[in-house]
Amino acid sequence: MDSVATMTERGSGARSATGADAVCTTESDVYMSGRAAAQCRSAIANVGARLGLLALAVLGGWTFNSQAFVPLTGVSAIAAGSGSFHTCALIVGSAKCWGDNSGGQLGDGSTTPSLTPIQVSGLTSGVIGVAVGNSHTCALITGGSVKCWGTNSTGQLGDGSIAPHLTPAAVTGIASGATAIVAGAAHTCALVSGGVKCWGANSAGQLGDNSTMQRLAPVAVSGLASGVVAIAAGQFHTCAVTSAGLVKCWGSNASGQIGDNSIMTRQAPVNVSGIASGATAVAAGNLHTCALVSGGVKCWGSNVSGQIGDNSLTQRLTPVDVVGLTSGVTAIVTGYAHSCARLSGTGIQCWGNNVHGELGDGTLVGPRQVPVDVTGMTSGVTAVTAQTRMRRTSCLLFT
Repeated sequence: MDSVATMTERGSGARSATGADAVCTTESDVYMSGRAAAQCRSAIANVGARLGLLALAVLGGWTFNSQAFVPLTGVSAIAAGSGSFHTCALIVGSAKCWGDNSGGQLGDGSTTPSLTPIQVSGLTSGVIGVAVGNSHTCALITGGSVKCWGTNSTGQLGDGSIAPHLTPAAVTGIASGATAIVAGAAHTCALVSGGVKCWGANSAGQLGDNSTMQRLAPVAVSGLASGVVAIAAGQFHTCAVTSAGLVKCWGSNASGQIGDNSIMTRQAPVNVSGIASGATAVAAGNLHTCALVSGGVKCWGSNVSGQIGDNSLTQRLTPVDVVGLTSGVTAIVTGYAHSCARLSGTGIQCWGNNVHGELGDGTLVGPRQVPVDVTGMTSGVTAVTAQTRMRRTSCLLFT
């Protein structure tokens, strides 16, 4: 997805209420934290694991560290995004990150991995959003500026260079007006004064500027200078929701993730077929996309793991309804090959790949071609995030 950490009514990239607990389900992360705290932790098998490895316990067939909790009070969002081995959280206006740091993506001025959350240099206050890419990270600052750090080989930091940054650097040309940020594998986009600007890798047209040239600084997405209310980034494609309730997508389309009834790469935004109005949120996975439309969920693209949720494994080039979720949904999120929805009662349902327990239903049975309940999460959930790369993870924020 997507992209920024949490999901709310505005889709991936929005923030949850302050003060929450976290639950994670995956091959690499599993639940545990105290009240008013957020904590994800990692399997010892993961190089550059997200959190500490002090003592071992076996949970659900995987080996985990049972003593590495560092409670983070006042958590307002978790960012797992498309990053392969790092995670970030917002805590009372500051940004903290943990895990792999080979590209400087933790932002502490080093390339040393951290097994516990560490403070991002210079971002102790004023942070209102965060987005995590494969090996870069960005933050949205009060006032609408954007700062990024980490790997910069394709210009994904947006500072006009390809030099990596071990601490946050200002994104060129966005000094104010930004209200949301999202990150794909190696590209980044921001919602700025109702328009969309993107930068970084562009080999699949994911920047939407009608080219495949990488951009070292933000460029305007064609046709989306205004009227956009939400954005989402997959690994190599990007989507936006307009104020009229349309969904537009661009970039890689090999699996139909653009939703225009084709598999043609799109270098500029095109309308998603069949959604003429009513869309309020969009979430972009690795090769599939979902939208919240009039309270129901529609998905399209790759379906090899049942991540479309239409009780089949058939690829869909246009949106189809998710079984049982045609109404009563308040938020959506997509992972690498799974999807989740928050229901109006604040429970969570997920569907798709479950080889690593990412659906949170207490089993490894899958793929699940229709939604199933996340065990124990029938109320109080305020946000969800899911990774869109190979570390197949889901995390929940709850009050």
